[in-house]
Amino acid sequence: MSAYKKSAMIYRTLLPALILAPHLLWATQPVPTMSGQCIRIAMADANVARVGLDQPAKGPWYRLSDLTDFVLDFPAADSFTAVTAYCPNLDAEVAVSYDAEQGKVKLLSENFSVDIVLNFIDKATGSAEIIWHEAGNTRHFRGASFTVQAEADDVAHLELPMEQIARDPEMLDDGLQEILWDIEKMVPGNATEKLYKKRLTTLLPHVMMTQDASYTNPDYKGNTALHYACGLSHVELVQWLVKHGADLQAYTDKGASIDACVGGRNAAAIKTILSEARAWRDRPYEGPAIDVAEARDAAAYLDVAFSGYEMESPDFCIPAKDERARECARMLYRCVKSGTGPFALAMNMTETPAILLTRVLNAKVSEEMFVEWILRELEQRRMYQQVVRRKDGLALAALPHMILHREEEGMPYDGKSPLYRAAEEGNVELVRWLLKHSPNRRITNERGEQCELPADAPNAAAIKEIIRKGENACMAPAQVAGKTLTFTAPTLVGSYVVKWKKANVEKEGAVVVDEDWSIIELRYTRTGDATATVIRRAQWSPGGHYASGWSEKVFTLQFNTPDSGTATYSDTSKTGTPMMHYGTFTLK
Repeated sequence: MSAYKKSAMIYRTLLPALILAPHLLWATQPVPTMSGQCIRIAMADANVARVGLDQPAKGPWYRLSDLTDFVLDFPAADSFTAVTAYCPNLDAEVAVSYDAEQGKVKLLSENFSVDIVLNFIDKATGSAEIIWHEAGNTRHFRGASFTVQAEADDVAHLELPMEQIARDPEMLDDGLQEILWDIEKMVPGNATEKLYKKRLTTLLPHVMMTQDASYTNPDYKGNTALHYACGLSHVELVQWLVKHGADLQAYTDKGASIDACVGGRNAAAIKTILSEARAWRDRPYEGPAIDVAEARDAAAYLDVAFSGYEMESPDFCIPAKDERARECARMLYRCVKSGTGPFALAMNMTETPAILLTRVLNAKVSEEMFVEWILRELEQRRMYQQVVRRKDGLALAALPHMILHREEEGMPYDGKSPLYRAAEEGNVELVRWLLKHSPNRRITNERGEQCELPADAPNAAAIKEIIRKGENACMAPAQVAGKTLTFTAPTLVGSYVVKWKKANVEKEGAVVVDEDWSIIELRYTRTGDATATVIRRAQWSPGGHYASGWSEKVFTLQFNTPDSGTATYSDTSKTGTPMMHYGTFTLK
């Protein structure tokens, strides 16, 4: 077992004791006042248990994704009122007070309440116990360390904890740590070896953290770890980097190739490793036949997934196992390895998958290795998009402190819909927001049964009226006469616009402006409560006369609001190749 793995095992063994340690220490008398002081609570240190409203703490205890610090900056008083915002759509005024005798902080808002007990080790540090009531649930936090520090600013300040963009990276070891220790212990024979050793001891930890064998520090001017490993003549490291997908065609900023750096006593062995890796990379493709149309669909799906268009719904959760993404990644890998179909379908994609596909051409990359790269990068991208959309107010129902999605926090799904949880808590503004933005407008209880709002719920009458008025808020319109459909997608340059004049179905229309196409039929059909289809058929007509060319464009619409939502757009013509695009639309 490597020393790195031993250290990790020791850490996991000691973790429970470390979490409970603050509770076992002698607690000193709390500081008499928080006037002019700032409390900073490290929420990333905390363990969490979740129960029903006002119930005592019980297991299981678990860890959330990384959270930002919880900051309370008191002015020249032990209480203050601050306005904080979950997002632009939902502001909240929060009253903050401190009880010096009990060492307790209280936060009170119309949307939530929080009780914090400060267990002081000394006058500046300690651990915090937090009870957070919100959205029909209670969360108990324990083991969160805090510090108290003086602040010169007299303005009241409050920062609620928010989920950070990324989690701690999973370290890629697989023997690299042992190689790194070997390099750290080696005695350089000359100045060049000394430089290569210094650069590798800096680069290899980044390779482990980024899980990218081709990582290069911008200061190193294009030199990858494989450049330095070849120059140092370190056979074991060269083998490891090649095995894990290092770019065999990488060039430095001065144009030096990998082969130009090979030297030293093991030069012949390293040249053999590189030659065999390139031969494996370039061997003829022997997999299943490739359907180019399916490959285009796979590229379009991943492009939408990486762009974040699929996350417009506030009910979106990052899939635990994205089998569709896995299959699409396999399809693209096989397409590139086989050489069938235009490479443009891959190289025009969102930046990250395009880079990964380029590596398939330049490195010894297996299909499973490429699939895992795609899934890992996609998860990180989705986490980033989720945080961005929370800040923009587009995914309010997924905010960590709103406690609307148990499954996001590692807890079993309890059957309650986000709308039910918001209504049960009496959160009028959140109910309005969900009715406007969420396609899920059902009220389901903990058994997953559709039900009525409890009569004793806060603000029950007002919320029932809001829900009654909003029952048809996301219905697909029956009439589109005089409206314009605008479709956008990351795979399209600009937007695609469809206009109706006097009816849902129009035939024998005029030649389309700036095109030599004459409309045969433009049809809007409502297919469900919140779904519709648009079909646009046209013929090529230079000079106004029909010719043999034809085109059919189909939009499948899913309404998330009365005039917008997500859509798929297929484009088929007699002479061209069928295309599929995934994006969003507005109908106004």
